[in-house]
Amino acid sequence: VRHTDSVLEDAVESLEVYTGAGGDIMLAWAGTKCYNVSTSTPAEVETDLTEPYVQTAMFSNAADNSQHMIVVNGADTPRTFNGTTMSTLTMTGIDTPSNLVNVLAFKSRLFFAERDMLGFHYLPIGQIQGELSYFDLGQVSKLGGYLLTMATYSEVGGETPNDYIIFITSKGECIVYNGTDPSDATSWTLVGRFFAGEPIGRKCSFNFNGELIILTLEGAVPFSAVRKM
Repeated sequence: VRHTDSVLEDAVESLEVYTGAGGDIMLAWAGTKCYNVSTSTPAEVETDLTEPYVQTAMFSNAADNSQHMIVVNGADTPRTFNGTTMSTLTMTGIDTPSNLVNVLAFKSRLFFAERDMLGFHYLPIGQIQGELSYFDLGQVSKLGGYLLTMATYSEVGGETPNDYIIFITSKGECIVYNGTDPSDATSWTLVGRFFAGEPIGRKCSFNFNGELIILTLEGAVPFSAVRKM
């Protein structure tokens, strides 16, 4: 896809929508740059990137009650876009923050996948940066591989206290947890492990009409069907 305006000299690799209080803003990643393409003339918001394939999550920062798009790509230091500017986030508790390659908001907390790691990082509730903690999924995984992406699922649709977080590995294993705090065994419970088939890429899942759909080499698979296998 190419924007009709010649300002975008490279092919657009990623499109993501910031959904803040001031209205929706579409961002396009092309080559080493990120553009705001919601305006008549695309405006640069980032000019020095390594990888244009990004994963994002919208999240409200408790420190200032503002909406942020959290951006990771597994190659650059994580960024945040606040509706106007893009800036670098400070992440500690991890050797190489630029290895964070996927992000998900769940139960007022940000979760991150690290490239080639079978586990996830997470921040304290309400924070968009700071000290990350790590949770090893290798001790519960049966198939190995690495964490590819993360998703949410609810048996009744919408957001409820019984929402699940699903960690999908490169082998197609879906490791399901329920709870709010991975550091507290009393509020973080392993629900089960299921096999969906080998996923296609990091953007291999989406929620639709209360269902989680996982894109695999065997086709699009609803998680409700995976649970019954």
